[in-house]
Amino acid sequence: MTRKVAFLFLGETLLIPHLYPIVEALAAAEPTLPIELWVSTSVHEALLARWSTGLGQVTIRRAPGFRALPGHAEGDNPPLPPKLPTLFRLLPHLLRTPVVVCAEQTSLWLPATLPLRTRFIDTFHGAGSMMARGHWRRRAGWRTLVAAERDRQALIDGGDAPERIVTTGYVKAAFRQRTPAARLFADPRPVILYTPHWQAHRSSWWRWGPRWSSASSPTGATI
Repeated sequence: MTRKVAFLFLGETLLIPHLYPIVEALAAAEPTLPIELWVSTSVHEALLARWSTGLGQVTIRRAPGFRALPGHAEGDNPPLPPKLPTLFRLLPHLLRTPVVVCAEQTSLWLPATLPLRTRFIDTFHGAGSMMARGHWRRRAGWRTLVAAERDRQALIDGGDAPERIVTTGYVKAAFRQRTPAARLFADPRPVILYTPHWQAHRSSWWRWGPRWSSASSPTGATI
């Protein structure tokens, strides 16, 4: 196999911040290591190409089924090509790659179903130990990167081999290309913005939130 590492940017754009900081860190640590970024749409391609300027060892490659989406808003989640067909058509390229890094479980169908020499590394893209759940497909990866020791222990308690789980810190916190924060409200007072989890079994909002949000504060203002 040729000495190189591939990163799979085949999923939603929200996964990019969970993966791209690893690209930058690896490029800085190994300046001569070839790094390939496989992308599924022109939205991914445009973002990664701009950020990777100056990283001479980084090459952006279009995955099979690549979709050109002219005029699509930058950063919006684009319509993606079907992921499993994309992965299996991409396989001949990945077979020549010693290490593949991904941020979603779908890509782990490859090592889970095929006897590959290629080593897959999966980085968690959730925050908090509630996201740290083992899965037979995830366990097919060579290594799993997690944000905290609590996450690591949750996976080990669920049956994962300790040597497979590596604590790296929260990768997204190192994402430098984020849009600068903008003021959401005209009122300059400090504002707490609460975003409940969209799955009801992972948030107390669905039990008490609607009643609380319609209540009145002591001043008579609606909360």
